[in-house]
Amino acid sequence: MKLAFVTLVMIGFKLVSAAPYPGCANPTDADFRMVTLTTRAASALNEPLKMSFDMTDAGKVDIYFIEKGGNLRKFDGATQAVTTLGKISVHVQDEYGLMGIVLDPKFKTNKFLYVLYMPNQANIELRISRFTVAANTLDMASEKIMFHFTAATGWHGGGGMAFDPAGNLWVGIGDTRVGQGAAPNTNDFRGKILRFHPEADGSYTIPSGNLFPPGTEKTKPEIYIMGNREPYTLAIDPKTSWVVWGEVGPDGFGVTEEYDLATKPYNAGFPYFAGNNKLITLGDGIHTTPSNEDPAHPTNTSPDNTGLKDLPPAVPGTYNYQQACGITGPVFRYDYVPNTPVKFPPQFDGTWFVGDINKNELDTMALDGAGKPGPLGRLFGQMRVYKPTDFKLGPDGAIYIMNYAGNYGPSDQSSIVRIEYTGTCRPDTKPLPSAIQPGQLATMNGFSLSGTRVQIDLPGKSEMRVWDAAGKLSFFRPVNGGERFDLAGLMGKRPGVYVVTLSAGGTASAPKLMLMAP
Repeated sequence: MKLAFVTLVMIGFKLVSAAPYPGCANPTDADFRMVTLTTRAASALNEPLKMSFDMTDAGKVDIYFIEKGGNLRKFDGATQAVTTLGKISVHVQDEYGLMGIVLDPKFKTNKFLYVLYMPNQANIELRISRFTVAANTLDMASEKIMFHFTAATGWHGGGGMAFDPAGNLWVGIGDTRVGQGAAPNTNDFRGKILRFHPEADGSYTIPSGNLFPPGTEKTKPEIYIMGNREPYTLAIDPKTSWVVWGEVGPDGFGVTEEYDLATKPYNAGFPYFAGNNKLITLGDGIHTTPSNEDPAHPTNTSPDNTGLKDLPPAVPGTYNYQQACGITGPVFRYDYVPNTPVKFPPQFDGTWFVGDINKNELDTMALDGAGKPGPLGRLFGQMRVYKPTDFKLGPDGAIYIMNYAGNYGPSDQSSIVRIEYTGTCRPDTKPLPSAIQPGQLATMNGFSLSGTRVQIDLPGKSEMRVWDAAGKLSFFRPVNGGERFDLAGLMGKRPGVYVVTLSAGGTASAPKLMLMAP
């Protein structure tokens, strides 16, 4: 159904953690507006949970979103219409059903998307699968089951999904509320944040740097973070590849709700510890007292444990508060979003957006260069959100919110909204003055360029950005020495003049960038 109306709601605004920007006044209430994109009345939303985005060549944002009952749906940014692309057969119970979605970074060409769900079948499992969307239809026969594992019905299934700039897929899996056989079990996927690299054939490989190196006895190499209760939402910092998530804490233990940021893999401590390593003696009423109450040396001696007895040290939450239902939004990096009319202003660069389902609020924290957050402050103090279950930065630089609004059932207040910046702080992103035309030869700043295939030759890590002639950031990603890229493929084979910049970190030698003929 096509949405016949767009609601503009002015919102109360209090900037709490953004840095000043030269020549720009700090934003005020009048610099933002909230646009209602669709509602239950307009498109029969039924427990909408999570979303992912595709930006068209015309600059419109298409929203692919899921409903718990199994529907995959699409909001068309050009027509404002919402259509149902298909339905996955799922087991619906409490928090289970269709729980997570993310589009492949190369969605424009391969039409792949990934979902986390509980299939409707006799054996209880959670499944991460890849599907293909063809002609606005979910191809059910295209399913590639990347992996699945035994779960339990009821609570704490997880659902956070995101890709990092290197093409690794991150998935948050809840502990399914089964005790010490899950979150503190190094040989189990549950109660974890997983990181792996999907391959074209539907399989996956393990990137370096996870918590346990491949081959480590009694561990799963997919694990990046362990000791989670419910990482229901997660996001990746596009500049640093840090992972942030909302850790829904145990009930009845006070300051045990967490917003977490990890710059490296670790053990988050649950079910033995939560918040600032506060000892949890009963967890959810099903856990036993740990045999070792020292967070520096936790142990799992449960008969349900199939993994290591001695666990990595428990790391306290990054920001802890009174138990509620924390979710994470994005880490905003101004230069990593194309210049659009709705993009948030540069004062928010380095800001981490967070929220809470039960408190119906949005907040921010400013991050320093080491990932340490500043004070938490309220954002958009007069804005109304309704049990938001997803809170993301769109590819246009605006904030999108999924208002679930229900209580394990449909709600008339369910909606998808966008928060846009309408102010005047619009500093131009300034690419290098030179440009290359695909197929031509040019030299700029010591980089030699030709053709459309890119080879990076660096002694260390670097970052490649591609800009169009208008100064719009079209592509960015971290790169390592020896990597190759098809520049035309990265640009979606769109003809035009592009600027390629390469910034090298941690090296004094001049980086070399060659664009070679295919």
